[in-house]
Amino acid sequence: MPSSDHQIPSKKPKPPCGHEAYNEIVRIVQSYHEDISLPLRGHSFRQGRLILEREWVYSQQCPIAVMRIQEHPAYPLHGHDFHEITVILHGVGVNIVDGSPFQVGAGDVFVLQGSHAHSIQDPKALDVLNICYDPGLLGIHSREFPDSPGFEALFNVEPSLRRKGLFNKYLRLNPKQLARIETLATEMDAEIQAAQPGYVSVARSQLLEIIALLSRWYSCADQKGEVDTRRIAKALLWIEHNSGEKLSIPDLYRMCGLSRRQFFRVFKACTDQTPAEYLLNLRLRKAEELLRDPTMNITEAAFACGFNDSNHFSRSFKAFSGLAPREYKKSREVAGGYTPSKTKPPRGSV
Repeated sequence: MPSSDHQIPSKKPKPPCGHEAYNEIVRIVQSYHEDISLPLRGHSFRQGRLILEREWVYSQQCPIAVMRIQEHPAYPLHGHDFHEITVILHGVGVNIVDGSPFQVGAGDVFVLQGSHAHSIQDPKALDVLNICYDPGLLGIHSREFPDSPGFEALFNVEPSLRRKGLFNKYLRLNPKQLARIETLATEMDAEIQAAQPGYVSVARSQLLEIIALLSRWYSCADQKGEVDTRRIAKALLWIEHNSGEKLSIPDLYRMCGLSRRQFFRVFKACTDQTPAEYLLNLRLRKAEELLRDPTMNITEAAFACGFNDSNHFSRSFKAFSGLAPREYKKSREVAGGYTPSKTKPPRGSV
């Protein structure tokens, strides 16, 4: 028998499954108050941060969850490793993202990339719809929205600006639009809970419909602030679809209707990169995908991504992924096909 000085560590609580899991995590959120000790069930501390564990939100088979939380309480600063579309159905509150607060009210929609700490404060009759998903596991990327600057602005540019405290605007839906999103989310949740054959594909298509509609409405929204995110989104969209071509900076800033100086300032604020750095990383992310394909060799992947010098490609790829192309390809190939990379969440993932 072990001595009293050496206690056997308790096992990590196993999360519930299916609708039971949904009910449990909603109950945990709704029951929170400031006197409750942390971490909450379904959460853990990592490097001093409160993390909502993904297995308490959705399953590996279907990495999508719809959570409607009525009378949402003030909720502590936390993060997670999935994306979240937040729709305010009713009431008001303050959302804090990476230390930057902004007011929210009925009809507001914003995207939270979970690696960034966020919390809810000062809620008043706050009714929230959260659509949680993993774009990497679902294989959802920006190339599915090739004609939508609204997608690039809402899902990539705006979250980047907001977490730096540079942007406190968001999409606001009218009552008809809000009702439509609520209905689609309800239908998607019903599909997931029923779990009939093919339900993952159906739920994925319903999620894409929600993303496409929000992106369309964002494109049409009136933006009178200093930074119109759709301007820089046009440049990001062009780079995304022409990543194999030589970059023309004058064409990009003219496309955005900005001066060269304004363009570089806003681009850097939105992406934390210069246009050349952004293009290089985009090409390398594409190379990661191609190298996971067992039918494509390294030279073919390099040229397909816009690299004309194999040595430059090898050096750049190793600096980006930590592995030489050959090592990466060998580590990622699996029998019968290839799986999504888990090295880092790709920018351009929805």
